[in-house]
Amino acid sequence: MFYGRQSELESLENLYKHPKAQLIAIYGRRRVGKSTLIKHFVGSKPSLFFEGLERETSPTQIAHASAVLKRQISDNILLQKADLKSWSDFFDILNEHLLAHKRKRTIIVFDEFQWMAAGQGKLVSLLKYYWDNFWKDQNVLIILCGSIASFMVKKVIHSKALYGRLAIGMHLGKLSPHEVRAMLKKRSEEEVLKYQMILGGVPRYLEFVDQSKSFEQNIERLFFLRNAPLSDEFEKIFFSHFKEPRTYAAIVKELSTSAKSLQQISEALKIPTGGGLGSYLENLCMAGFIAVETPFLAKKSTNLKRYRITDELLLFYLKYLRPNEKGIEKGIGMSIFRNKISNQWEPWLGLAFESFCRNQAPLLALAMGFGDRVISFGPAFSRDSPGFQIDLLFERADGVVTLCEIKYHQKPIGCWVIPEVKRKAALFSLPRGKTLELALIAPYGADEPLRQTEFFHHIVTSHDLFKRYYGDFGNPSK
Repeated sequence: MFYGRQSELESLENLYKHPKAQLIAIYGRRRVGKSTLIKHFVGSKPSLFFEGLERETSPTQIAHASAVLKRQISDNILLQKADLKSWSDFFDILNEHLLAHKRKRTIIVFDEFQWMAAGQGKLVSLLKYYWDNFWKDQNVLIILCGSIASFMVKKVIHSKALYGRLAIGMHLGKLSPHEVRAMLKKRSEEEVLKYQMILGGVPRYLEFVDQSKSFEQNIERLFFLRNAPLSDEFEKIFFSHFKEPRTYAAIVKELSTSAKSLQQISEALKIPTGGGLGSYLENLCMAGFIAVETPFLAKKSTNLKRYRITDELLLFYLKYLRPNEKGIEKGIGMSIFRNKISNQWEPWLGLAFESFCRNQAPLLALAMGFGDRVISFGPAFSRDSPGFQIDLLFERADGVVTLCEIKYHQKPIGCWVIPEVKRKAALFSLPRGKTLELALIAPYGADEPLRQTEFFHHIVTSHDLFKRYYGDFGNPSK
């Protein structure tokens, strides 16, 4: 079944109803549901659908697209004269078909566009020529969809060839907690939160969940059995997204223990900071696997920048699957999970919950009622005080800084948390003229004694995370 994506569908429908031709780019990591979204949007509308072949050459891509075109159109006269040996030949026939059916609004989808282009910008330039000279005045909506973010952003969305021509560049992210809750409606909120902390909001991963089984049974089945559905997803991710998968995988593995600076990564992997490492990190960020952080309220150019893994499945894989690969291959993964992992992973779940909440910062701001007043957000840390870190802070347009304490526990948090938060608040240098608020984010919130102290201005529970919120984030009110 199809879940969520209402705002994306509304945007696409509005562009479809627009009287002029529209050119759209959609990108996002593999398994996130780009093709499913497009097919749901297209439905029974007149359309032509083409898909690139992974890592094939241009001649093979052209031959495949030509064969698909011939299967989708029924104009025998047009097909008889078609000798499609180049992309120009292909676009010429496609253009003739569109001219013959110009009364109908036609959707043309080029899926896995980076493979169709063979990773080069030549096809983008040629498409620009046909758009300018033929298609922009036709009754057509063209979608360029791809899973390699670096190509889609650099060669399509930010390309000089398509500058001013794209109606929208849509980044399709993971499902929101609310959408995941709807998808796993047969399971408890506690279990759904755990699934999010391991599978994230990636629809394809979540589709593997058997809702008639427990959380532990599903994780065991998805990862720890021999030939489990997701046991080799780590390799698939890097092979499909990057030309140099081993280098990218090595960077992510280096970040598995903690967030690190550019210099620390360079020294560990022996890759010069000026030798492409910055480009590797940028591509990983664009793909959504890692993020770059600077200390809260620090200048963007600060050398305190550090990189951390944001993808939930990568964190889980590097912690529990990679060290046990041989055992899983030998068929003892079930025993490893039951005796070594499932009853000892509470501390890791705490780290996973912290990472999950930091990824969901916009949602947390909406849950606390100040989503439209956020100016910036991020963690606070110091090179001079390695032990000092505040999980998440929000700078707000109303002169308030909200300090968030993120705690993962199987029961409500008690008053024992107060001294720890007071210590962090005392170490944090509050900017002049700002007011400090304190927030607690915990699955079960606070117990009654802690609530009665009114120490925290905001208390956010997992139930709050799963609500659907309406409103803007990061647009300060006038």
